[in-house]
Amino acid sequence: MTITVHGVKLFYEKIGKGKPIILLHGNGEDHTIFQELVQLLSDEFTVYTPDSRCHGNSQKTKVLTYQSMAEDTRDFIEQLGLEKPIVYGYSDGGIVGLLLAIQYPDLPSELIISGANLNPQGMEKSFVLRCKLLYWLTRSKFCRLMAYEPNISL
Repeated sequence: MTITVHGVKLFYEKIGKGKPIILLHGNGEDHTIFQELVQLLSDEFTVYTPDSRCHGNSQKTKVLTYQSMAEDTRDFIEQLGLEKPIVYGYSDGGIVGLLLAIQYPDLPSELIISGANLNPQGMEKSFVLRCKLLYWLTRSKFCRLMAYEPNISL
């Protein structure tokens, strides 16, 4: 299925029945990373697995920031009329989940985060340097994200 948020078409899958849970994938991944988890959760939850902008089957855009993805997720929840979904974010999806909960604390009922960082200094220095070098060489939006974002204060 697709939904348009901020003029961007996002692809998503929906399976199961029960309380809504949204699974947010990491950088360079898509909804398929959660295939096994979806099967485990779908008996008790309605599971939504969107592809973030520029990922998977979603629209490629010029802008790719954690903030834009958090706003996409907020609109996704509001447009689908999801009441108090659980939000699980892995890696970059975790960063998006953190921003969503910080800026819209009444939107999710629960937040589950794994593998997220508050800023690039939360990762190994050599990894951040590689990301900066790759961004300089390729101008990859994905490398820019990891090299310079997020900047979430405590």
